[in-house]
Amino acid sequence: MRLMPLLKVFRAAAIFFAAIVLFSCAALSEIKVEKDILFDTQNGIALKGDMYVPEGAGPFPGILFIHGGGFVGGNKDGADMARLIKFFVGNGYAVFNSNYRLLKDNGIFPNNIKDSKCALAWLKVNAPKYGVDINRIATMGESAGAYLAAMVAMTPDDAESRPDCPIANGVDLSVQATVLFYPPTDFSTFQGGYIKIMEYEIRRAANIKTKEQFEAYKKKYSPVTHVAQAPPLFISYSDPDNTVPTQQGREMVERLQKADAAFDSLEVTGPGMDHGFILKSQDTPQATEARKRALALLDKYVKNKK
Repeated sequence: MRLMPLLKVFRAAAIFFAAIVLFSCAALSEIKVEKDILFDTQNGIALKGDMYVPEGAGPFPGILFIHGGGFVGGNKDGADMARLIKFFVGNGYAVFNSNYRLLKDNGIFPNNIKDSKCALAWLKVNAPKYGVDINRIATMGESAGAYLAAMVAMTPDDAESRPDCPIANGVDLSVQATVLFYPPTDFSTFQGGYIKIMEYEIRRAANIKTKEQFEAYKKKYSPVTHVAQAPPLFISYSDPDNTVPTQQGREMVERLQKADAAFDSLEVTGPGMDHGFILKSQDTPQATEARKRALALLDKYVKNKK
């Protein structure tokens, strides 16, 4: 006799959770996703991106999202990355998630910056097709992708990083804001084993021979050098960070303060708060707060831009 009530409870629970799954699938189906769009080819390397569009007719504010990987690895595909992107899509943003050349494919600075600017140009040229407002676009990235998001946002008129892809001809490459999760910001002060690998790869790929050349190169391609041109910006980083030192984020905040820039920042700490937390620890209060603060800045300067 006691078994029957338990069976009813289990049956009711199964129906309840099935309803949740169906609701979640329905919600996700409202997001339109177009995968592996070819936006450029460089030296035989196909550069592709995925377009995420919210439900409705728009016009939508847009985000160019750029993946991490230390400039030597990583790509746009990944469940954690898609989940983060869908948070912003669910809040009314169309997102183009793009690849770029890695160091092994001659993706040395400024080539990887050019690739990301080419992706931005593609998003702007194709904006009418996806209902995106070209006057309301931001960049966003994590780790190496945050570096690229910063450089795209802060150097819109830089001649050396102007993309050479045909689609970028005549396109305004400025954006209204940028969101950065734990980026390298100053190669001149970067400490740790990771930078030793990077320095070797940079010297090799850029054919740098002298210390003076290398110092000038690192300064030119460091985001802190370009804070005077920064659009409204959100940056979040962790303490500790065993890949990109915490001081990199703190230094960017100091430079932004001195430049009297419009920005918000969040330094997180605690269990699970290390490099990659915005992807690997998305359900933590700290990552949730970082997403909320990023969204607040985007809503203020991009979505609600007049």
